[in-house]
Amino acid sequence: MKKIVLIFLFYSNFVFCSFSVSERTELIYKNIMHLDFVAAKKLIDIEKKNQNSSNGLFYLYENYIDFLKIIISDDEKYYLEKKHLKNKRVSLIKKCNKDSEYYLYTQAEILLQWSFIYLKFEDYEKAAVAFIKAYSLLKRNETIYPDFNLNKKGLGIIYSSLAYIPNEYNWILKFFNLDNNKEIGLNYFNSILDNDQSKLYYDEVIFLISYLHINLINDSIFYQKCMDLIGEKYKYSPLLNFAAAKISVKLGNNKQCIYILENRPPHLKAFSFPHLDYLLAIAKLNDLNLTDSKKYFLRYLSNFKGKSYKKSAYQKLAWISYLNSEKKEVKANFLKVRKNGSLYLEIDRKAEKEAEKEYITHPILLKARLLYDGGYYKRALVEIDKLNYNSDLKNQLEKSEYSYRYARIISKLNYPSNEVIKKFQNAYNIGQIAGAYFSPMSALQIGLIYEHENNINNAKKYYNKCLEFSDFDFQRSIHQKARLRLKAISN
Repeated sequence: MKKIVLIFLFYSNFVFCSFSVSERTELIYKNIMHLDFVAAKKLIDIEKKNQNSSNGLFYLYENYIDFLKIIISDDEKYYLEKKHLKNKRVSLIKKCNKDSEYYLYTQAEILLQWSFIYLKFEDYEKAAVAFIKAYSLLKRNETIYPDFNLNKKGLGIIYSSLAYIPNEYNWILKFFNLDNNKEIGLNYFNSILDNDQSKLYYDEVIFLISYLHINLINDSIFYQKCMDLIGEKYKYSPLLNFAAAKISVKLGNNKQCIYILENRPPHLKAFSFPHLDYLLAIAKLNDLNLTDSKKYFLRYLSNFKGKSYKKSAYQKLAWISYLNSEKKEVKANFLKVRKNGSLYLEIDRKAEKEAEKEYITHPILLKARLLYDGGYYKRALVEIDKLNYNSDLKNQLEKSEYSYRYARIISKLNYPSNEVIKKFQNAYNIGQIAGAYFSPMSALQIGLIYEHENNINNAKKYYNKCLEFSDFDFQRSIHQKARLRLKAISN
């Protein structure tokens, strides 16, 4: 009898880790997706106290919080404080119920999240290892639990990311026999949206699909589908507000972008998301609202503790000063470009180069560029038509930019393709200047026109011309687009 009592006492005090989905866990996840980390952590702590057994989902949710905080804030100090928790959380999950569909899934999600964190802080080796391990775990889980729909979320992220992998990392694809077809990733995401049992995860999946389209797919039909999926949710979700704003720009609807960002969810409870201020500053600048733009750039720089987009923000402040004829402020902001931020992002590297040269293009070309970026194509044409090609443009760089920007504008205004190609060809011919992107980008644009007209041979010719250039601004993204198009038309 005594032995029985002891055995009973042993097992009654034993903490067994399981995976339990409930209304509480769903609420925790919803709070995380709305960036209300305080509410999410409070609920986790309450649940931990009230439960006799540990819930493995909490380790994933705590990692979710750290992941989003690090990605949004770009806070290296917080990253260094939390990086040891990856292995600890995975180890704790390994003590959980191995017969659950969540056992391998939660480990994979934590590893996948950390792979993107490592990537953000340029620890490429750790990023690759975590990424590959996550893939392996999800594929195993897919084999064991083929009807477990959440496998598809992680695999959708992985396959979509592989479609954008730089050339120098193609060995990963070959070594693991992976396909970098972005359609595979999209199909995984769509299968979640088609499953009513996955409704809880719709917002996250919609955000991921939108992010994929923003970065990889240049198709207005796809963009509009994303906007339809988001609907009015941008008013309640900071992540979907970000996605909707970015897609609006892709659709050439800067006014909609401004409206969305000005109707973002209140930050009373949500974790601060300063990048929304950066986006709004850009949108205001594209409308040539210099006063408001300056205000939001300064707000972003004041509130954001990381390094990303800081050089870009100070560069744009230099542009504003330049358009306002404030010479001293231009120099001061260029100095801040050189002293602040990082060189991880292409847009920040471009800002640094401009600051080092203290060079800004002709003010009318700058205005035309900004208006084009905002989708104000008729206003941009009116602006650029003020310039006399022979007398107003000082050098070959400005003449190349003029032809390039003119071509971009009239292409959006549905001018005959031969007129557009002629302008791009002129930019291509005279713009082969060290560091300038007008020639390779013009080659890419000519290729896209020919592809649209089903002139595949000429399309391939110009995509390859684009790839012949090296050491220019935005090289990685421009080359990636050319490679993706070459792959698409070769299949």
